[in-house]
Amino acid sequence: MLIPNPVVLDPNENYTFRSYFEMSFADEDILADLGCKLTRKVLELPRSPWDVTELQSRIEEALPYVNLNSEDARNQVMIGPILIELAKKVEAPLRIQYPVKVNQYLEGSLDYYFSHGQTLLVVEAKNDDMARGFVQLAAELIALNLWIAKRQNLETLDTPLMGAVTIGDLWQFARYEPAIAIITQDVNTYSVPKELADVAAILNGILTS
Repeated sequence: MLIPNPVVLDPNENYTFRSYFEMSFADEDILADLGCKLTRKVLELPRSPWDVTELQSRIEEALPYVNLNSEDARNQVMIGPILIELAKKVEAPLRIQYPVKVNQYLEGSLDYYFSHGQTLLVVEAKNDDMARGFVQLAAELIALNLWIAKRQNLETLDTPLMGAVTIGDLWQFARYEPAIAIITQDVNTYSVPKELADVAAILNGILTS
């Protein structure tokens, strides 16, 4: 929810999730206007290992033949295959380009979205800028909380929402705790395909823990 008298955001403007990716303001200032505090630390992420040897081989075999200079290419070759296998593994629907509209400040589509039991996971795919992609991911997590809470006639959810931002060969995770309005950015990043097993274990752990 937007705080009164925002510093960065203009009450007379409309913003999409993409707008936050394109802003040059400090992450903390943007999220403060959205009513959240940003922290950075090593996240204790749940892990549930699963065998991704075959998936890793497919990705490694494809890489020499594909130019990954576009977001669409990274989605098709490196991100989509991982999340599709994850959906099959946990038997949960994977929503792609899931539309959300909360208000004039929070509107757009989530690149990838899992809802599994009480767990909500958003994955934001970007082309080349992890830092700005994280700000967009944070805005999406804030929006999703309000979107789901309204459907359940709640002011806010009482369980954390998890998210990840990725440029295909690099992944970073985040946790949003709406009850205390804190978004935590994991200081660790994971490379793919080298650390695919770690990424897969974390994604699987988030959805099955």
